[in-house]
Amino acid sequence: MLGISQVPATNRGVIVSSTTAAGNVTGEIYAIITGVSSYPGINPLKYADRDAILFRNFLKTANGGNVKPENILSLINDSAKAADFNVGAYSWLQRKKLKAGDRLYIYFSGHGDAMNEDLYFFLPYDCSPSKDDHNYLGTGNINMHTVKTLFIKPQTAKGVEVLLIMDACRTNELPGGKEGQQNFTKSFIAEEKMGEIMLLSTGAGQVSVEAADIGNGHGLFTYYLIDGLAGAADKDSLNGDNDGKVSLSEIGAYVKTQVKRIARTNYNTVQIPYYCCAERDLTMIAKVDPQTYTAWEYSKKIQALSADQNLFALNNPMGQKGVGDLSLIDTSQINIYNQFVGALKEEKLLGAASAETYFNVLEKNWPGSNMTEDAKFSLATKYLNFCQQKMNLFLNGKGLIHIMYMEKDIKKDKTENEKAGISDVGEQIKKLKTLSQQVLTLLLF
Repeated sequence: MLGISQVPATNRGVIVSSTTAAGNVTGEIYAIITGVSSYPGINPLKYADRDAILFRNFLKTANGGNVKPENILSLINDSAKAADFNVGAYSWLQRKKLKAGDRLYIYFSGHGDAMNEDLYFFLPYDCSPSKDDHNYLGTGNINMHTVKTLFIKPQTAKGVEVLLIMDACRTNELPGGKEGQQNFTKSFIAEEKMGEIMLLSTGAGQVSVEAADIGNGHGLFTYYLIDGLAGAADKDSLNGDNDGKVSLSEIGAYVKTQVKRIARTNYNTVQIPYYCCAERDLTMIAKVDPQTYTAWEYSKKIQALSADQNLFALNNPMGQKGVGDLSLIDTSQINIYNQFVGALKEEKLLGAASAETYFNVLEKNWPGSNMTEDAKFSLATKYLNFCQQKMNLFLNGKGLIHIMYMEKDIKKDKTENEKAGISDVGEQIKKLKTLSQQVLTLLLF
């Protein structure tokens, strides 16, 4: 393992496509990768975001399928709000039109919790339950039953191979408590199978370890999942057959053995990963590329990696960026789309020269095009994120009255020397007040 000294451990996903096969995939590879560490409304994590990035980096290697960077949609931290996944990722997946022979990874890293055995959630960035699990229905959430029925079932029904990977359940200190963690994993295991392969970080009632001395700061499950897929599972003397391929049975057994042993020995806790299902044991998950394996093994020997260093850096080709083939797209459409993106980044959603204005131009002149469709769902996602932000204020007792008091205090304390700073805050207060009034209207009518 990487890391110089033993440190206390703490307990605790993006879409990709490629025409290069990984394992025995005959079509393209896709992935939805979501990772959240810096939660503003619940206990933050340390390494869940790094785990998601590590998995993304793996997919770019030969073992992972040589996935092109421009085909990756990463939902990391503040880009992983509920609407970013529920609307953005879903609409992206629909437009990709996966077909039989393709593979879809759905990877989550972060907090998971449950209200009961029927309502269990991955917690996105904008989850703010205010210590009450009943508020999960009102705050930002990713309902995992919905993920199974809307994201997974339609894909497996048409012959797409789906792998659902969860590194969640990292703490019992959530509104659902220990029972919530038990229900979260039990529901996954007991839920009607939708034809997907599942790799889960824990069994029911357990927590997933993350620590600074796992790699350069990672979750125990994800680190050894990548270790196994890089080639260690195939070369393992206990369960591997060293045939240059990593099967489901090999990666499942390797991760379970390593995580169980290290969690008990190094962190004095019980963590036993779960995988499903045995009838898919011979499915090839990765083909071992010697260069990828060597790069990974070399990175494990280095004791002073920076937090953001790519552990597969020795294997990544340089200069691959690319934005896709734009030769057939009207340059005026690109110009309008770029103005739309700029307005969206500035959060100028309504009024003159706003995101809505530019979207209307796109819709009028290029209806149904990829750029127009992307703009439509991006704008819808932004609207929903704003509304969720205001609903979280209400759930935490900070509604319109709270915002008005904030505005009053700012005016009271305003001085000539503070005009620049106060102006910025004042604009935020104005925006919050307007959006709160809109959400209040929606709630009442």
